[in-house]
Amino acid sequence: MRQRKGLTQEQLGAQMGYTGAAVSALETLAQPVSDEMLVKLEQALGEETGVFEALRELVRLEKLPQKFRDYAPIEQQALVLSLYANHVVHGLFQTEEYARALIAGGYPEPTADRVEELVEMRVARKALFDRRPPCQIELVLIERLAGVRR
Repeated sequence: MRQRKGLTQEQLGAQMGYTGAAVSALETLAQPVSDEMLVKLEQALGEETGVFEALRELVRLEKLPQKFRDYAPIEQQALVLSLYANHVVHGLFQTEEYARALIAGGYPEPTADRVEELVEMRVARKALFDRRPPCQIELVLIERLAGVRR
């Protein structure tokens, strides 16, 4: 798309606020594309096709833990969710601070950048609450108090 527009890597980079080296790294897959760069690529090259906008969702999914990648799109489209959480609050209902503490406490310990990336993605799942039609959610949360027998 860059070449069809007759742009060099440096010209496209300057148009988007990046260096030519950053554009080269994107084109050669030396560096993963950022969400911000995809937004700027859509503006610079997208020609209202939405191709880079569609890629944003795929890139976000790729950053999720492998075991959650197939579930995330289904969750966002679900009309009804029946959830059960044992020992922790379900991800859809976690505060940012709670999610950060859980994620940072994982093993192997994730980097600070990875923790923030995962927290941002977990909080973004709450978009489910704002969409129309709304999703009906049934949640069972088991709470156990330390030192209390039932």
